[in-house]
Amino acid sequence: MKDNNNRKIKKEEVKMTFIIITIAILFIILLIWNWHNLGSIDKSKKILYSIIEIIVLGFITFVIYQISKSNIQYPNDEARKAVRNMLIILFTGINGCILLPYISRTLSKITENEIDTKSLRKRLLIIVIALIIISIIETSYMASIQQGTLDVVNKLIEN
Repeated sequence: MKDNNNRKIKKEEVKMTFIIITIAILFIILLIWNWHNLGSIDKSKKILYSIIEIIVLGFITFVIYQISKSNIQYPNDEARKAVRNMLIILFTGINGCILLPYISRTLSKITENEIDTKSLRKRLLIIVIALIIISIIETSYMASIQQGTLDVVNKLIEN
C-alpha cells in the first residue's frame, strides 16, 4: 500500500514539475514576443512597458480567478493559495500570449506616430472585446480545472 501511495505522489510531483516548466516556457515566449512587438522603443521603456503590461494582466487574471472560485471549497488556506498562485501565473502567461503582442504593437505604433486616432480606437475596441471574451471563457474554464488542480495540490500537501 505504501509503495502505491509513493507512486501516486511521484506521479503528482511529475505533473507539477511539468506545469512549472510549461509556465516558464510560456513566459519566455511571451517576453521575447512582447519585446519584438515593442519595436524600436527604447530598451528601458520596453522593460517598463513589459512589466506594467504583465502586472495589469496579472491583476485582471486575479479578478477572473476570484470570480471563478466562488463554488470551490478548499480544505485549508494553504491549498487555496497554492491553487490560486499556480492558476494566476499560468493564465497570466496564456492571456499575455493572446493580448500583449497586439497591445505592444499598438504601443509601438503610438510612440512612432504611425497610428491615427481612428485606427487607435479600432485597436482599443478589439483589445476590450478580446479581453471580455477571454474573461467569460476563462472564468468558466478556470472554475472547472480548480477542482482537479486542488486534488493534485492536496495529495502533495498530505505527504
